[in-house]
Amino acid sequence: MTIWRPSTGTKGLDRSLSIATAAPELFAQGFRFAIRTLGLPGGSVGTLSAGEVTKVHQAGLALGAYQVIRKTGFTSAQGTTDGAFAATEAKALGFPAGSTLWFDLEGEHDVSADALASFVNHWAGAVKAAGYAPGLYNGPQSILTGPQISGLPDFHAYWQAGALVPPVARGYQIYQLLPANLTVGGVNIDVDVVQTDFKGDSPSFWLPAGAIA
Repeated sequence: MTIWRPSTGTKGLDRSLSIATAAPELFAQGFRFAIRTLGLPGGSVGTLSAGEVTKVHQAGLALGAYQVIRKTGFTSAQGTTDGAFAATEAKALGFPAGSTLWFDLEGEHDVSADALASFVNHWAGAVKAAGYAPGLYNGPQSILTGPQISGLPDFHAYWQAGALVPPVARGYQIYQLLPANLTVGGVNIDVDVVQTDFKGDSPSFWLPAGAIA
């Protein structure tokens, strides 16, 4: 297993459901990484499985992972619980320490900005403590402003949604393209492109040993 940091312009995808059967076609179409879903405590639809990991890697794609945001229960303690769960799931699947795990910040939620920021940063703290690099997907309808997101101390990687979202101080390492929900290889995906942020950093993915992305 190796950590891979793609060069600027590398094309990948994200999807909330399995890409196992489509992985060879996605690679043939020029995609080099896929970011898939880790669930929440209690279970979630479409989560990444060990069998899918094998098929995606066999196709030559590197892997990243994100955890969906919950709908309620935004306490600091729950943020820690969710982050620890994401890290445990990633470890069980084989993600090497140092790879980026992303938090999916999007949607309208009945919570104050301060409480949401505390929840998100406690999530990052748990992921970081487990040896992974916390990243944040900045999606639409979030109540957090650019300065509030930039001030989260344990995040050092940001992923920009295709929708209009505020800038962050260090810039984005991944940006999502429009239009969304393109069909490639029989699955609907969102297309993502890697870039270095203002600090010269880029996201890290899980590439199987010996693979050439």
